Amino acid sequence: MNKLIALIIVLMLAVSAFFSFTFVISEKDTALKLRFGAITEPSIEPGLHGKIPFFDEIVTFDARIQVLNLRQESYKTSGSEILDVSSFVQWKIIDSEVFYKNASGNVERAREIITARTNAILRAEFGKLTTKEVISGKRDEMLQLTLGTLKPQVLESLGVEIVDLKIQTIQLQSSILEQVYDRMISERQKVAQEDRSEGRKEQIEIQAKADRQKVEIEVAAYRDAEIIRGEGDAQAAKIYADAYSVDAEFYSFLRSLKAYDKSLGKTGDILVLDQNDSFFKYFNNGSIIKP
Repeated sequence: MNKLIALIIVLMLAVSAFFSFTFVISEKDTALKLRFGAITEPSIEPGLHGKIPFFDEIVTFDARIQVLNLRQESYKTSGSEILDVSSFVQWKIIDSEVFYKNASGNVERAREIITARTNAILRAEFGKLTTKEVISGKRDEMLQLTLGTLKPQVLESLGVEIVDLKIQTIQLQSSILEQVYDRMISERQKVAQEDRSEGRKEQIEIQAKADRQKVEIEVAAYRDAEIIRGEGDAQAAKIYADAYSVDAEFYSFLRSLKAYDKSLGKTGDILVLDQNDSFFKYFNNGSIIKP
């Protein structure tokens, strides 16, 4: 029984000694080791580590990304318009030694420094832009410039990495809100008028081109028709000439028949001619076609 009690005591002392000489850093934390107030081991990685009881002190910090909601601030644009802006910063501790030295390991102190630096840089960047540029795509470019300036400053002074910066809301003060809306409407109307003018100009050019092409097509068609008609008349004349040269009397007879057909036998028509007129020569001739 005494041996069992002694074994239990030894085990308890061993466990106590183990925990006295070791410590564990979780995945979500970063830490540093102090000995008599001086840093002996900075930025300790997650895992099991050793320490000397009563001499070493372990200070841990949350290494996860934290969100800092900045209070609403008023910034003046290049046009002297006041914007009420709310934003937030995502940040995390990556150098526990610098954080401990410059912020005394105080997260609230770090938040105050990050807020002051961010507001100062945003105020300078907003002052370079008009309200229209802030509302449009220029805002994203401005945030990237702000991050480019803010990141190295905070990293060097606090050992903190700025992960991201976002604008939550942008509000115009009521005194100038209507003026800004009116100016934006006027600018959009001007652009619309320019677009309409350009459209009308293109319409006139297209219509003029179409009219010119129409005239050109009609002229070409008339020219081709006259050429074809002339060729047809020439061919007809040639046929007539050839027919006449073969048998002039027969050709004359056919032409007279056509004349008779058009002139005689019409109801109500009266034709007065001399009976000896050449128009009736084929009626007076006993033999119309000579053998």
